[in-house]
Amino acid sequence: MRFYRLLALLVALGISHAYSQNNYDIIISNGRVVDGSGNPWYEADVAINGERIVRIGDLSSDTGSQVIDANGLIVAPGFIDPHTHALRGILDVPNAESALLQGVTTLT
Repeated sequence: MRFYRLLALLVALGISHAYSQNNYDIIISNGRVVDGSGNPWYEADVAINGERIVRIGDLSSDTGSQVIDANGLIVAPGFIDPHTHALRGILDVPNAESALLQGVTTLT
């Protein structure tokens, strides 16, 4: 009887571990997260499904269809540039590459 209880416990633990792993579209791992709150950066992983960030934290036991190693890099949301002189230049370079390289995703 004791054997069957132990076996049932091990099976239950195995099943719970299998269900505790999450699969995401993209995991950005080991990045220095700057979240825009004014707090100092912190090292974390970022999970993305579709076009949304769905989890931030230690995702080392989770899987992603694509994993991006951001070791030593900053991971931050896109920035809005409320005062820019780049609008005229967008006519010449419509993908606004210089703004994108700075993390700017919206020009006003």
